[in-house]
Amino acid sequence: MAYTFDGPSRLIILPPGTTTLDVQDMYSRWKEWTIAGAGANLGYAQAMRAVGGDTTTGSNTISNYFYLMNGWKVRPQEANHTLTVNGTLLDEEEKSDPFANTIGVWRVRIVQIIPLQAETITVSGAGGGGGGLTAAQDALLVALAKIHGLVPGVPLVVGPASRVAGDLVQSITEDNGIVTVARE
Repeated sequence: MAYTFDGPSRLIILPPGTTTLDVQDMYSRWKEWTIAGAGANLGYAQAMRAVGGDTTTGSNTISNYFYLMNGWKVRPQEANHTLTVNGTLLDEEEKSDPFANTIGVWRVRIVQIIPLQAETITVSGAGGGGGGLTAAQDALLVALAKIHGLVPGVPLVVGPASRVAGDLVQSITEDNGIVTVARE
């Protein structure tokens, strides 16, 4: 993506048509802009810094966090739109919104998709010995989620003689006050 880096105004301006922002890509383009033209842009205040990406154990890594610094902000395109931000973008000084308002009167909704964990864990395929679930463990976990009605689009239907969730069926019987639930 072609960003506009406005050093004097400390703005990273997103081009027309931009509805998705990859924070890591923006960081990489900022580094390129900084050294472009024989380092002519090195005189401007540092815009960003990043933490993360370090390996912890094996192939596990710490998720990346990107910080805007020294008053720099990101200004969305001049249009009504939803901007989806992939990655963690924070404002270092103000601990507030890293985005500047558009110049015109536009409605911009910003949705940030950020990691839920501070550590990213990479596992091999099922049964590969890399710490992931085996195929049997995965199937059991899915069946447990189904029978508790936790799988979207697979409703749990409970009747007097059965519980049904997708392809999973359990019969319910009673004998002298003892209720038995068994998988069919």
